[in-house]
Amino acid sequence: MAHGTAVEVGGGRPRGNGVDPNTAGAEFCGQSAAQRLDGGKLPYFTSVQHYLESEHEAGNADVPDAESAADQFLGMIANYVLRPRMLLTDWNPAAPDIRYAVEQAVETMLARYTTDRPA
Repeated sequence: MAHGTAVEVGGGRPRGNGVDPNTAGAEFCGQSAAQRLDGGKLPYFTSVQHYLESEHEAGNADVPDAESAADQFLGMIANYVLRPRMLLTDWNPAAPDIRYAVEQAVETMLARYTTDRPA
């Protein structure tokens, strides 16, 4: 994983999402857990996992378990950006704060998985 990899975050501050906490989750009625996973986290998880696998195969990163690494990476971001929304319906971090959380997750991944780290 090369330093300086660009991580883009959508511009502008997220605004109130208009979700009624009394009906939040109603869109999931009738969907199985597998359907919710396929339409939610799975595409991002798979994309990150494949990226980490390709970097490992190219010798750019030492990622022996890309599945675990992808889960860790997305977990670091979700812990700040998404999980608080489970308790705080008005949680809307500003774009610079989201960018900072992503950058910190990238720095953590580089520290752990870079091939040129000290022994």
